[in-house]
Amino acid sequence: MRSEVYSKEFKDAAVKKVIKLGPSKAAKELGLPVSTIFGWSKMYGMSSSMKTKKTKSVDKWTPEEKLDAVIKTATMDELTLGEFLRREGLFMANLEQWKTDLTNGLKSAAGRPRKDPELFELRKKEEELIRELKRKDKALAEFAARVVLLKKPSFVWSGRGQLVCSDLRAICIELIKEANLNGCRKEIASKDCGLCIKTIERWKKILLI
Repeated sequence: MRSEVYSKEFKDAAVKKVIKLGPSKAAKELGLPVSTIFGWSKMYGMSSSMKTKKTKSVDKWTPEEKLDAVIKTATMDELTLGEFLRREGLFMANLEQWKTDLTNGLKSAAGRPRKDPELFELRKKEEELIRELKRKDKALAEFAARVVLLKKPSFVWSGRGQLVCSDLRAICIELIKEANLNGCRKEIASKDCGLCIKTIERWKKILLI
């Protein structure tokens, strides 16, 4: 089957899978020849990183370098992460494996009563990584909730200073409540609705919600 029969969406998804798994595993999972994967990747400027290049082999990375890479990439967006992986000759699967190895190593070391400065530093960096990941997950959840909220058909996008009937106030309160449950702060959701949180709280008291 010729590659041109595949949609652009399928090719985009295939190239993203290459970033995560590497060309061989991605080709096997998709049931495609590796040569086809290489061809599609040229559109993204990835072909050079998939071929043999003057970058350090994955098995030559030291534990410190692996930990640094895991921490550094934890807060990167998808575009920046892709550029980092291409530059270093890595795949997302490498980072995921390193993260697992480092976590397992720390769990194993936790059972040994040692006063090891390097271990202490490693644990400290792991805690920093966990905090960064939590902050990133929280920010992504809030962003997604705001996108959903702004897509809702609503009366509130026209601005402040307008009279709003009780039924529409109740709808607005429910929309903000839903966004909050999905990870968006009430203050942010209210602002996206063109309102302030004090107005929402006042409506809730009036409507006994």
